Amino acid sequence: MEMRAQSALEFLTTYGWSFIIIALFISVVFVLVSSKGVSTYAPSSCYISPSLPCIAAYASSNSLGSVAIVKFTNQLGTEMSFPANAITMRLGMAYANYTGNCVPANAFNYQQVTCTVNMPQVHLVVGAELNPSLSLKYALCNNKACSAYVYNTSGTATLTVA
Repeated sequence: MEMRAQSALEFLTTYGWSFIIIALFISVVFVLVSSKGVSTYAPSSCYISPSLPCIAAYASSNSLGSVAIVKFTNQLGTEMSFPANAITMRLGMAYANYTGNCVPANAFNYQQVTCTVNMPQVHLVVGAELNPSLSLKYALCNNKACSAYVYNTSGTATLTVA
């Protein structure tokens, strides 16, 4: 009996430090994982077209309604002009189409564009993930003259509500 107790004691003193380190590591990982918000696990993203690469997409909600914002860069090689209600967003089958405007109204090549869509009757839950479809209207400009033809492109987004 005395030999087994001594062996157990020697085992614990020899390998006990490794058990403590493993327990501390697991505790630190648990604390770090539990302290991160929903947006860390479900990042917002969007896709419009290869020539209009998306930078960011997000949504926010308050007592008055919700707002969705999509940011992209003009890489068409020429200036773009956005008419009123240039962006249309459809959240899903249960919701109607919502329109919004893009700023600046005339975007030069490689300039960042921010499109904002207000949804006054939509109250979204914070942390919810949306997958709206997008439709973007624009005209091409050259030497301050814009074409009368309005292009229409579509895209998708994954938005996490903040």
